[in-house]
Amino acid sequence: MILVLHAGAGFYPPSDESRVKASLKRACIHALQECSQRSAEDVVAGAIAHLEDDESLNAGTGSNLTYEGAVECDASIMTGTGEFGGVGAVRGIKNPIRLAHQLLRDSRVRDPIGRSPPLTLVSTGAEKYAASSSVTLTDETSMITPKAREVWQSWREKRALALANDQIESVPFDTVDPQDTVGAIAMSSDLSVAAGSSSGGILLKQSGRLGPAAVFGSACWAQDDEGLALACSVSGNGEKIIRESFAREIGRSIGKLGDGDVHETLERLFQNIRFSGEGVGMILLTRETEDEHTIKHRLWCAFTTPCMAIAYCTSASHKPKAMILRQPKSVKSVYITCIPIPFEYNQIAS
Repeated sequence: MILVLHAGAGFYPPSDESRVKASLKRACIHALQECSQRSAEDVVAGAIAHLEDDESLNAGTGSNLTYEGAVECDASIMTGTGEFGGVGAVRGIKNPIRLAHQLLRDSRVRDPIGRSPPLTLVSTGAEKYAASSSVTLTDETSMITPKAREVWQSWREKRALALANDQIESVPFDTVDPQDTVGAIAMSSDLSVAAGSSSGGILLKQSGRLGPAAVFGSACWAQDDEGLALACSVSGNGEKIIRESFAREIGRSIGKLGDGDVHETLERLFQNIRFSGEGVGMILLTRETEDEHTIKHRLWCAFTTPCMAIAYCTSASHKPKAMILRQPKSVKSVYITCIPIPFEYNQIAS
């Protein structure tokens, strides 16, 4: 099993670095311990659920608050066979990724009269669906942390003052407070691949706003084609990502490459879709089959923000590596890096 996580593309001050890395490492360890003999989708859902439980990240408990002061979450999960489950603007769901995963699994059950299963459920419809399943419900106010309430109150007051004085706030709130998604991608011992995403959305968002973490093809993508399997998770400027179906665009473009240059393709995608200057980042895991005994795994990370927090581990070591990648001053648009992940063929095939 190979598991990769991210805590979002954005800005992480040095004072937050150890906390964020520790959170990612814990999620890696717990997910592999709980789901080591299961599929990639189970590992992805398990890892993201642990990140949702971390009150300092913008997913699940501790999420940014809507303008009205509530927690509304988005989440989705996708497998390499094209199955998908997404939920949006849900309240009182302790782990939104669990509900998205339940939706995906339920889509495998044939309806007695042939109704098509939904890809995505939102708001009260999704909450009613959760109530009829095994997904854990909670008092929605319990997901509001003192820190989230403090930040919400501060920026509500700043906005009111700016409106009263007919001014534009000099420091945009998305540069100083948590805005981003969390995500995970995995490739398992049964050769399955999966990707997922979860988010509390942008601070002071309109109630009912649907973010990319709930939308098919936007924040996560997985595919398993002959000779090449891949999974990616995207975070960043939500509306821009949705408009471009960015995760799907990444997957399909890399999938068509053959022996082409992944670095060059990613650079073109970020530039062509006009993310230069926008806040966006992604993790991408590829598995390339050269022959029956040679499989290569590569982790790619690309972002236009100052930093991106990632971690990865394998079932062979159970010792995760976490890092805050920082954009060099010499890079003016998108920073791209590749990390080969050693993993023997017999570990995949066993």
